[in-house]
Amino acid sequence: MGKLRDCTSIPSGKTGGKVTTMNRQAVLCATLTLCCVGLLVVTGCDEGSGASALTASDDANTTLMPIQTPRVPLEDVPIPVGFDLDERRSRYFAPGNMRFVDHFYKGSLDRAKVLAFYRQEMTYAGWERVDERTSVGGTVLMEFDNGIERCEITLSKSSSLFKPTELHIMLWTAR
Repeated sequence: MGKLRDCTSIPSGKTGGKVTTMNRQAVLCATLTLCCVGLLVVTGCDEGSGASALTASDDANTTLMPIQTPRVPLEDVPIPVGFDLDERRSRYFAPGNMRFVDHFYKGSLDRAKVLAFYRQEMTYAGWERVDERTSVGGTVLMEFDNGIERCEITLSKSSSLFKPTELHIMLWTAR
């Protein structure tokens, strides 16, 4: 029987064709493994399908993500930590005693968790949920009322790899 040698101990220039091919295959395999692990780390693991997770029932005892410090013009609408305002697409105006807000946010949190967040936190902020609909594509539209204003929150999948959830918040004076 021949003696086995570690590929790393073979002096350079003295490798045979088979050893070089093995080295290339090992490097390719290691590179693919690292890419797959990196992709899993970046995108995360989602339990179940997105559509079924978005229709989960309310759980008042669930610990949810923290809220960002309230900012004008949405000081009474909670925004989860980890969501960034898309200033290029967002706008608002407040003539007199009225308010109109049209804001877009992107974040890295799972849509089902964001949905549960709004079901709970909007109630704490003084809003009553009036309606909630889920489209075939998994986009969720939630409507809230506080007696003076209406607020629509749309949760959808974004095209961003690192911020896969998009929030669209529209608020207007209704009375």
